[in-house]
Amino acid sequence: MEVKIVCGDILATKSEAIIIGINSIGPWVGTVFQRLNWATSNHFVNQLADAIDLLEDQETLFAAGPEKNDNVFENVIFVIDNLVSELHEIILAGLKEAETHCLSNVALPLIRAGVNFGVKEKNMDEIIKGMVKAIGLFEKTKPNYIKSITFVIYKNEDLYQMVGAGLFK
Repeated sequence: MEVKIVCGDILATKSEAIIIGINSIGPWVGTVFQRLNWATSNHFVNQLADAIDLLEDQETLFAAGPEKNDNVFENVIFVIDNLVSELHEIILAGLKEAETHCLSNVALPLIRAGVNFGVKEKNMDEIIKGMVKAIGLFEKTKPNYIKSITFVIYKNEDLYQMVGAGLFK
């Protein structure tokens, strides 16, 4: 399984699914979420809103892309993140959901490094450790489908270098 880190825009990163963390009750204000909403004319957000009553009883929500999809990503996996679970559990839940849908490649932003930075993980080292732990645990499940995981750092070269150094120690 290939694990990559890129510096760029997750919405311009080719993947079968984007995995993002959301809380179960809204409002959903994260930068990736807001941009996703705008870029897809509410397509994925509408699926999320339709399932709002189910979110407290499930860990993930798979939102399928439209039949005619102009985006470079096809689907979105929303992982419920009420800032209670450890970061590796959030990432691992998203990867497992992607595996159940037989996806071969996924992209993730730095979950908890935006509007929720500092709430649970106090620094970038703790976020990187959560990413590394999630990947290690996922590899132990011996996935059949996922062949590529891409972590996307949004246009910040310094952060890209820092995460790359920590992820590939």
